[in-house]
Amino acid sequence: MSDENKYAHLRAINQITQFGLDMVTPIVLCTIAAVWAKNKFNIGNWIVIVAIILGIAASALNMLKFIKTVNKEVGGKNNDQERKD
Repeated sequence: MSDENKYAHLRAINQITQFGLDMVTPIVLCTIAAVWAKNKFNIGNWIVIVAIILGIAASALNMLKFIKTVNKEVGGKNNDQERKD
C-alpha cells in the first residue's frame, strides 16, 4: 500500500471539514459583527440582513476557491496516473 492510498481517508475528512468551515465561518462572523454594531451604535436591523448577505457572498467565494484547488489536485493526480499507464 502506497503512502498516498494510506492517508486518502484522512485527506477526504480534512477536505470535508475545510469545506464546512469555509462555508459557515464568514456567515457567522459577519452576523456576530453586525449584531454587535447594531447594539453598540444603535443601528437598525437592516445591518444584520446586509451582513448575512455579505457573509453568504464571502462563503460562495471561498467555495469557488476551494473547488478550484481540489480540481487542480485531482487533475494533477489523474495526469500522473495516465503517464504511468
